[in-house]
Amino acid sequence: MYGVRCLPGCGSGRVRGHGDGLEVYGLWDRQRKDNNEQVMYKDELLERFKKWALEIIFLCRDLPKAEEFNIIKIQLIKSSTSAAANYSASNRAKSKPDLINKRKIVEEELDESIFWLDMLNRLLNNWEERIDPLSTESNRLLGIIVNSIKSQR
Repeated sequence: MYGVRCLPGCGSGRVRGHGDGLEVYGLWDRQRKDNNEQVMYKDELLERFKKWALEIIFLCRDLPKAEEFNIIKIQLIKSSTSAAANYSASNRAKSKPDLINKRKIVEEELDESIFWLDMLNRLLNNWEERIDPLSTESNRLLGIIVNSIKSQR
Protein backbone atom coordinates (compact mmCIF):
# COMPACT_ATOMS: atom_id res chain seq x y z
CA MET A 1 0.00 0.00 0.00
CA TYR A 2 1.11 3.54 -0.70
CA GLY A 3 1.93 5.34 2.53
CA VAL A 4 0.51 8.85 2.89
CA ARG A 5 0.89 11.37 5.69
CA CYS A 6 -1.04 14.62 5.62
CA LEU A 7 -0.26 17.75 7.52
CA PRO A 8 -2.68 20.59 8.35
CA GLY A 9 -3.94 22.55 5.39
CA CYS A 10 -3.29 19.85 2.82
CA GLY A 11 -6.69 20.24 1.23
CA SER A 12 -5.45 23.04 -0.93
CA GLY A 13 -1.77 22.46 -0.89
CA ARG A 14 1.18 20.64 -2.27
CA VAL A 15 2.27 17.04 -2.03
CA ARG A 16 5.75 16.06 -0.97
CA GLY A 17 6.96 12.59 -1.78
CA HIS A 18 9.60 10.37 -0.21
CA GLY A 19 9.92 7.14 -2.15
CA ASP A 20 6.57 5.40 -1.74
CA GLY A 21 5.18 7.91 0.76
CA LEU A 22 3.59 11.31 0.25
CA GLU A 23 3.16 14.23 2.57
CA VAL A 24 0.61 16.86 1.68
CA TYR A 25 1.15 20.45 2.76
CA GLY A 26 -1.11 23.49 2.64
CA LEU A 27 -0.23 26.42 0.42
CA TRP A 28 0.36 28.56 3.50
CA ASP A 29 2.94 26.21 5.03
CA ARG A 30 6.62 26.84 4.48
CA GLN A 31 8.02 24.93 1.56
CA ARG A 32 10.47 22.32 2.79
CA LYS A 33 13.00 20.77 0.47
CA ASP A 34 15.24 17.97 1.67
CA ASN A 35 17.39 15.60 -0.33
CA ASN A 36 15.47 12.98 -2.28
CA GLU A 37 12.22 14.91 -2.05
CA GLN A 38 9.72 15.96 -4.67
CA VAL A 39 7.23 18.76 -4.15
CA MET A 40 3.93 18.56 -6.00
CA TYR A 41 1.55 21.51 -6.02
CA LYS A 42 -2.22 21.17 -6.36
CA ASP A 43 -2.09 22.02 -10.08
CA GLU A 44 0.48 19.26 -10.56
CA LEU A 45 -1.80 16.84 -8.71
CA LEU A 46 -4.64 17.94 -11.00
CA GLU A 47 -2.43 17.12 -13.99
CA ARG A 48 -1.78 13.73 -12.43
CA PHE A 49 -5.55 13.16 -12.16
CA LYS A 50 -6.05 14.22 -15.78
CA LYS A 51 -3.26 11.97 -17.05
CA TRP A 52 -4.68 9.03 -15.08
CA ALA A 53 -8.19 9.62 -16.48
CA LEU A 54 -6.84 9.89 -20.04
CA GLU A 55 -4.87 6.66 -19.64
CA ILE A 56 -8.09 4.95 -18.56
CA ILE A 57 -9.87 6.30 -21.66
CA PHE A 58 -7.05 4.94 -23.84
CA LEU A 59 -7.33 1.56 -22.10
CA CYS A 60 -11.10 1.53 -22.68
CA ARG A 61 -10.63 2.20 -26.40
CA ASP A 62 -8.71 -1.07 -26.66
CA LEU A 63 -11.15 -3.25 -24.71
CA PRO A 64 -13.01 -6.05 -26.51
CA LYS A 65 -16.30 -5.04 -28.12
CA ALA A 66 -18.48 -7.50 -26.13
CA GLU A 67 -21.52 -6.05 -24.34
CA GLU A 68 -20.19 -6.61 -20.82
CA PHE A 69 -17.06 -4.62 -21.67
CA ASN A 70 -19.15 -1.79 -23.09
CA ILE A 71 -20.95 -1.46 -19.76
CA ILE A 72 -17.72 -1.51 -17.77
CA LYS A 73 -16.12 0.88 -20.24
CA ILE A 74 -18.87 3.47 -19.73
CA GLN A 75 -18.79 3.13 -15.95
CA LEU A 76 -15.01 3.31 -15.77
CA ILE A 77 -14.76 6.37 -18.01
CA LYS A 78 -17.51 8.12 -16.06
CA SER A 79 -15.98 7.44 -12.65
CA SER A 80 -12.39 8.29 -13.61
CA THR A 81 -13.21 11.53 -15.41
CA SER A 82 -15.59 12.48 -12.61
CA ALA A 83 -12.82 11.98 -10.04
CA ALA A 84 -10.54 14.29 -12.03
CA ALA A 85 -13.26 16.91 -12.57
CA ASN A 86 -14.32 16.87 -8.94
CA TYR A 87 -10.72 17.20 -7.76
CA SER A 88 -10.47 20.29 -9.97
CA ALA A 89 -13.69 21.64 -8.44
CA SER A 90 -12.40 20.93 -4.92
CA ASN A 91 -9.49 23.28 -5.57
CA ARG A 92 -12.04 26.08 -5.85
CA ALA A 93 -13.98 25.20 -2.69
CA LYS A 94 -15.60 28.14 -0.94
CA SER A 95 -15.19 26.82 2.60
CA LYS A 96 -13.67 23.96 4.58
CA PRO A 97 -16.98 21.98 4.62
CA ASP A 98 -17.31 22.55 0.86
CA LEU A 99 -13.76 21.28 0.35
CA ILE A 100 -14.42 18.16 2.43
CA ASN A 101 -17.67 17.48 0.57
CA LYS A 102 -16.01 17.80 -2.84
CA ARG A 103 -13.08 15.63 -1.79
CA LYS A 104 -15.51 12.95 -0.53
CA ILE A 105 -17.03 12.86 -4.02
CA VAL A 106 -13.52 12.38 -5.45
CA GLU A 107 -12.97 9.56 -2.95
CA GLU A 108 -16.17 7.80 -4.03
CA GLU A 109 -15.36 8.13 -7.72
CA LEU A 110 -11.82 6.82 -7.21
CA ASP A 111 -13.20 3.89 -5.23
CA GLU A 112 -15.61 3.10 -8.07
CA SER A 113 -12.79 3.32 -10.62
CA ILE A 114 -10.74 0.87 -8.56
CA PHE A 115 -13.72 -1.51 -8.52
CA TRP A 116 -14.12 -1.41 -12.32
CA LEU A 117 -10.38 -1.84 -12.91
CA ASP A 118 -10.48 -4.89 -10.65
CA MET A 119 -13.42 -6.29 -12.61
CA LEU A 120 -11.48 -5.84 -15.86
CA ASN A 121 -8.48 -7.58 -14.36
CA ARG A 122 -10.68 -10.53 -13.42
CA LEU A 123 -12.35 -10.70 -16.83
CA LEU A 124 -9.29 -10.28 -19.01
CA ASN A 125 -6.27 -12.55 -19.02
CA ASN A 126 -2.92 -11.05 -19.96
CA TRP A 127 -4.06 -7.43 -19.45
CA GLU A 128 -2.31 -6.97 -16.10
CA GLU A 129 0.48 -5.03 -17.79
CA ARG A 130 -2.00 -2.32 -18.79
CA ILE A 131 -4.44 -2.47 -15.88
CA ASP A 132 -2.11 -2.84 -12.88
CA PRO A 133 -0.33 0.53 -13.29
CA LEU A 134 -3.72 2.26 -13.48
CA SER A 135 -4.92 0.40 -10.39
CA THR A 136 -1.76 1.36 -8.54
CA GLU A 137 -2.14 5.03 -9.47
CA SER A 138 -5.83 4.88 -8.49
CA ASN A 139 -4.90 3.62 -5.04
CA ARG A 140 -2.20 6.26 -4.67
CA LEU A 141 -4.60 9.04 -5.61
CA LEU A 142 -7.19 7.60 -3.24
CA GLY A 143 -4.64 7.62 -0.41
CA ILE A 144 -3.84 11.27 -1.06
CA ILE A 145 -7.52 12.25 -1.10
CA VAL A 146 -8.48 10.22 1.98
CA ASN A 147 -5.66 11.72 3.99
CA SER A 148 -6.43 15.23 2.79
CA ILE A 149 -10.02 14.74 4.02
CA LYS A 150 -8.79 13.47 7.39
CA SER A 151 -6.46 16.43 7.81
CA GLN A 152 -9.30 18.90 7.18
CA ARG A 153 -11.48 17.57 10.00
